[in-house]
Amino acid sequence: MVSQQIFQTIGSMKITRTVLVVAVALMLESVLRIVFFYMGAVQGNQLLSNPPSTGVMNAILAIDLALGLAGLIAVAGLVRTTLWGYWATILISIVTIAFDAVFGVAVSFTAFAGLVLPVALLPILLSARTGYMHQYRV
Repeated sequence: MVSQQIFQTIGSMKITRTVLVVAVALMLESVLRIVFFYMGAVQGNQLLSNPPSTGVMNAILAIDLALGLAGLIAVAGLVRTTLWGYWATILISIVTIAFDAVFGVAVSFTAFAGLVLPVALLPILLSARTGYMHQYRV
C-alpha cells in the first residue's frame, strides 16, 4: 500500500514523488523568471545591485522571459512523463545555470540567486533518470 502512495499515475506512465517535487520547484522558478521579466519590462526594476545599460538589460529581460516560458513547457512535459519533457527540463536547467553564472559575474551578483534551484535540483533529476527511463523500455 505504501509503494502505491509513492507513485502518482498519469495516463499509463508513473511519476515519482521526487520528480513531482522537482517539477513543482522548477515551475516556481519559471514563474519567478516571468515575474522578473514583468518587473523589469513594465516597472523598470529587476532587483539588480548594479543596473546595467539599457541594451544589456533588454537582453537579460528577453532571456528571462524565454527561460521562464521554456521552463513551464518543459516542466509540463516532465509532469506528463514525456521523454522530451525530461531532457528539456535538464537542458533548460543547464542553460539557466550558465545564464545566471555569466550575468552574475559580468553584470550583478544578485543573478547568482537564480542558480540556487537549478543547481540543487539538477542532480536530483539526473539521479531519477534510471527510474524515469525504465518506463520507456519496450
